[in-house]
Amino acid sequence: MYFPNEADDYSPTQLFKQDARLPGYPVNFLHQDYLGAVGPEIMHNDRPWTRWLEEIVGVRRMPELCAGSHKRLSKDFQYIANHRSDRMLGTLKRGWAYYRPQFNSVLEGKLRNSAVLLENGGKTSLLRTFLPFPKLKQIAVELGISDAFPFLAISKLLRDEDRLDWRFLQDLQIGIEENVDFYLSALETFKKINSALKDISTRDQLSRIYQNIQSRCNESPDRVRYAFAKPGPPPN
Repeated sequence: MYFPNEADDYSPTQLFKQDARLPGYPVNFLHQDYLGAVGPEIMHNDRPWTRWLEEIVGVRRMPELCAGSHKRLSKDFQYIANHRSDRMLGTLKRGWAYYRPQFNSVLEGKLRNSAVLLENGGKTSLLRTFLPFPKLKQIAVELGISDAFPFLAISKLLRDEDRLDWRFLQDLQIGIEENVDFYLSALETFKKINSALKDISTRDQLSRIYQNIQSRCNESPDRVRYAFAKPGPPPN
């Protein structure tokens, strides 16, 4: 059971609601009458009423992340991953203090492999995506790959100066900065959309990608080797 909250885009009320585009998800919400049944000045076990409902009764403010013995995603969060992937990372960020103790390698793997919506309308595994920070998007434009690069569709407008607030996502292997992984992904994208080096500008763009991979290869030598080797399982 969840607290109702129409004002927060990352609340269960907003995440699970039905509209013309989304099927919605049936969850139970605490009736508003219960919220006003006891005044905020009255304490129960040294807790105000809403905190008592949360900690003792178990009414939740954030979507439930895991089910069972923390080995699988809850059905609630599966719905978010499948239908509201544009708000999934914002949900994790909003409730990270609550979610972080629940994380383990199994849950991380399931989230990494979730198919999520991209800005270009396509879908791919979460671990192959990058957050659309303005700096990264500008580089993608300069490299001629902006329409095909795996920028994650996200409901929140991002600012470069807020990048450190999203560093927790590195556990899920989501890109948030200009590093060797960004340029390896840029190389993969470039190859997909350029079957031939048709003009000088295209060759210059490819040269810029290679130069950045070379200068940054010490960040992740195994990934660089894999990118230039025969197909096989990528390094962790």
